[in-house]
Amino acid sequence: MKRFVYPLVAAIWALTVLPGYSDIVKLNTGEELDGKITYESSDFIKIEIQLNAGIKDTKTVLRKDIAEIQKSTPDDLEFERIQSHIPTPSLMSSSDYEEMIRTGPEAFLKAYPDSPHKDEVEKILKQLQEEKALRDAGQVKLEDQWISKDYQQNFKANYQARVLKYRMNQLANKRDFTSAMREFERIEEQYTGTEAYPEAVKLAQMILPVYGKTIQRNLADLEYKESEYQKGLETLNELQRADTEAAYQREQEQYKARVEAEKAEGIKWMTVNVRSRDSLESVSSLIESENERLASADPGLLAEQAKVFMTAEEMINKGQTAEAEAKLKEALAMPTSVSASPGARSSSGPQNRPQSRTGTGSSAKRSSSGKGSSSKENYVASLYDKLKAKKAEVAEAAKKAKEAEDSKTEELMTALQGSAAKDPAEEEKKEEGAGEAPATSLAAAMAASKASDDEKKKETGKPEKKSTSSAKKPAKPAPASDEADEEEEEQPRPTSASSSGGGFNLQYVIWGLAAVLIIVTVGAKVLGIGGKKEDA
Repeated sequence: MKRFVYPLVAAIWALTVLPGYSDIVKLNTGEELDGKITYESSDFIKIEIQLNAGIKDTKTVLRKDIAEIQKSTPDDLEFERIQSHIPTPSLMSSSDYEEMIRTGPEAFLKAYPDSPHKDEVEKILKQLQEEKALRDAGQVKLEDQWISKDYQQNFKANYQARVLKYRMNQLANKRDFTSAMREFERIEEQYTGTEAYPEAVKLAQMILPVYGKTIQRNLADLEYKESEYQKGLETLNELQRADTEAAYQREQEQYKARVEAEKAEGIKWMTVNVRSRDSLESVSSLIESENERLASADPGLLAEQAKVFMTAEEMINKGQTAEAEAKLKEALAMPTSVSASPGARSSSGPQNRPQSRTGTGSSAKRSSSGKGSSSKENYVASLYDKLKAKKAEVAEAAKKAKEAEDSKTEELMTALQGSAAKDPAEEEKKEEGAGEAPATSLAAAMAASKASDDEKKKETGKPEKKSTSSAKKPAKPAPASDEADEEEEEQPRPTSASSSGGGFNLQYVIWGLAAVLIIVTVGAKVLGIGGKKEDA
């Protein structure tokens, strides 16, 4: 089970080509054979030579023709293998990096600690560790660029389109044109308008002519291959012929079942049967029509449109919904000269969405065999959905802000009403500070004044009366030595109305002033005047 954990790394190691560090066989003629010696005897050797990435050739060389043999050391070969994987491929996972580090540089340094390649291997190890740290942080390496985690999340469609375009390019390099055009089909259906779409169109324009020539060669060879097949059957006995024909029939039935399944999924670029004229002619016709359709496409114009779409998506992410909507309309109005793909899996998109010449205003659907259908909207439709969701988000945020403001206002009004409804006497008891001091002081003053009057009456033995004739007769001058003492004794005191027959009662005046002051204090409290300052 564990050998299947790291398929990407395993494939990388398996496909490694070792052109540099290998065995060198120098011949007497001066020719050098660079490869790997696979067999040695006293009379001859066998050396495997790498002609190109996929073709090897084994040569047998007599000992008498050999001038010198130079063999590479094991650490030379291992270093060449490690060195060949820098730069690292795209879309590696953290586990891929971990396995590459473990089986590559770390294993080398452990096995060959004194190798002359040690310093170079340590540099490679450091680079792989740095890249693994980026991958662990959520970034992805794609075509020698590191895609941030934020970009993957905020521009998801653009990121996915770039991944598909990369795979399309890899498949084309392997000459798997059918699979490459399937990736283009997905890009065109779901990601028209993304930054990767113009590059994918340009790549498809290069693939289709080559693919067409390949199919034409298969058609030209079809009769010859069929003739050779029939000739081969004639050389077999009856049992062998029956087995061969049965195997051929099973192969055709499997192909038909596969094609039916692809048709049910709505796949346009179906598997090609090189032994079927109908299959070859069908794909040839499709290549011709697609070549004609894309011939007028201008990747430059498509790239300009993609920039406007990208700007619109950036505005949506920032909450600039009105500006984003205007940009979307601008992008959809741009002429791109790309007609809709014939036979494309599409259906009508959301109503009232603008349509463009690229067909980006409609949503695409892919049916799922045996489980109904699942809808997959294209990039522009997803942008409108994203815009709608952002508008709702902005409106909800505004609504919550208004509700919070209304709640604060209501709490303030409730507090004011509650303060006005409280009993002034109760408020007076709870009051602390300056508001409470005047009332208390007045009450004390009243009590002190009354006590003073009582004491004076007791000392004199009779209440002090004001003579009616004292106002008319001038007072006799007192001796100078006794002036200060007599002045204090003769200082007139306020008298009550009952004792003098007229005037104001001082006690009632003090009580009245105290009542007025209490009313003013309570009123100021209700109106919020003169309260304690809040801490800054």
